[in-house]
Amino acid sequence: MRLILEYWKDYVTNTAATNKTQRIKRIKRWVMQNQSASLRDLKRQFPEASDEELKAAKKTASYATFEEGQKEKREKPFYVAKRDKKIKGKTHYVVMHRPSGTYVPSNVYKMGRASVQGLVDELNAYNEENDGILDDPNLPNTENVKKVLDIVRNSEHKEDNIDIQEKQKRASCPPATQKPKLNQANKEKAANNPEIKYGYPEQMISEGKKCGNCAAFDTSEEMVACGGASEDKSSGYCTMHKFTCAAEKSCLTWADKQ
Repeated sequence: MRLILEYWKDYVTNTAATNKTQRIKRIKRWVMQNQSASLRDLKRQFPEASDEELKAAKKTASYATFEEGQKEKREKPFYVAKRDKKIKGKTHYVVMHRPSGTYVPSNVYKMGRASVQGLVDELNAYNEENDGILDDPNLPNTENVKKVLDIVRNSEHKEDNIDIQEKQKRASCPPATQKPKLNQANKEKAANNPEIKYGYPEQMISEGKKCGNCAAFDTSEEMVACGGASEDKSSGYCTMHKFTCAAEKSCLTWADKQ
């Protein structure tokens, strides 16, 4: 009798474990098709499952390390996956490596989906050009993983790179070209100053002394990139009074280019 009871106990335990595993798989499949579903949605969909089972299924599905479904994402070794959990209220996306079932570690996942997709395209293109060397399921433990990280680090789609370039550009640009209110304030100050009179002072205009041929009129490529000048040179940045001015206007402080 004792052996029968022990056998029955083991049978019940194993059956429960099997049912739990199958239930989690069902939940994972459902999450794959409804990635924005909340825990409350899961509870309504699977009332028989415990909170532990729901959380486990949702967590494993969140990084798209799936063993089923979405085969179109598996045609190439790298693809974009949406993180289930938002960070600071923002949806994040990661680069997944299909053969190993892991995501590529990086600090670039503040990027939007389009940028992450660009990074994925770079990785897949490199893989195709090099006879599929990144198809290895053991990639995270090989030397080739360094190449993956190099591509990520130097990618033009990397938000950190974009931010750095943008910050460098802004740092080298005059403040007035980045702050419209400051630009307008400086312009009005120059127009109202009797010693400057930015606008159309007759004595300067009649002599052909305009902003467009003033030594302080900056229309360089760098200034165009900053937004302080136009490519057709109809407007430029006054380095003397710190605002964007029209080439046809002038002021009393006009300076010869010689």
